[in-house]
Amino acid sequence: MSGPIRDTERVIVEARRYSQAVRGDLRNGGTVADWCLVTSRTSSDIERLANGDYHFLTARCAEKIESALPERLAEWLREAPRHDCARGEIPASVIVPVLAVATERYGGDVAAGEALGLSARRLFEIRRQHGVDHTTADLVVTRTLGADAWLNDPRLRRWYFDTRSVF
Repeated sequence: MSGPIRDTERVIVEARRYSQAVRGDLRNGGTVADWCLVTSRTSSDIERLANGDYHFLTARCAEKIESALPERLAEWLREAPRHDCARGEIPASVIVPVLAVATERYGGDVAAGEALGLSARRLFEIRRQHGVDHTTADLVVTRTLGADAWLNDPRLRRWYFDTRSVF
């Protein structure tokens, strides 16, 4: 997703650049207390952000951090990858290719849905929505590719672990 954030409730932003910016500010005389005021988060949360413990930020927190920094740095931060899904969801774009494998393997949406324990209608919805909850995503991946796919596929692995870590 590129461009301005439209619906801040449904967007998560990769935190790496924001962690670097906050860490840099703290090294150059900024204080944790100032960042607490900017983000409305605790000092413990700010320290964890600066240490890189968070993998994603909500769009609202990203905007708050951007507004507290010089425009040139804020522009760099806005280039961070953004994903059109809510906190705790996996982007549907990650799960849809797995659904394609299941549909091909089982010979259509009805048969794939039965094998996955989902209705054909639910498969259709997943293809059209922005994010998929962890339970449904786990069901689709595990029954289609096997449980080890979460660990062996780097594209899946980052979402399996990282979306639970949102600032």
